Amino acid sequence: MQTAILAIVLSCGFHIAAAVLTARHDASRREPAKPLRRVRRLRTAGWVLSLVGAMNLGGMYWQSQPWLATAIAIAVLLVTNGLPSLVVAAVYQSSPQRA
Repeated sequence: MQTAILAIVLSCGFHIAAAVLTARHDASRREPAKPLRRVRRLRTAGWVLSLVGAMNLGGMYWQSQPWLATAIAIAVLLVTNGLPSLVVAAVYQSSPQRA
């Protein structure tokens, strides 16, 4: 359980760091560029850790309630991979746009 929580927290941290780096990089340019190598590494580490956390949390219920385990794993993946990027994008989009 502790391993799963640690993996999920680290995954969210990596996703937030990648989203912040991307937003800062794109804000300094007129047209969006391809992601930086560091951003791709952070995203990959975030995805791997979110998979580890989701499988550990879902694995606790797999023998008794497989549908619950599947739902927990999907919910964890959606929250850890989608929510941090949406929050950072909303924060950076609320700042005034350049022409």
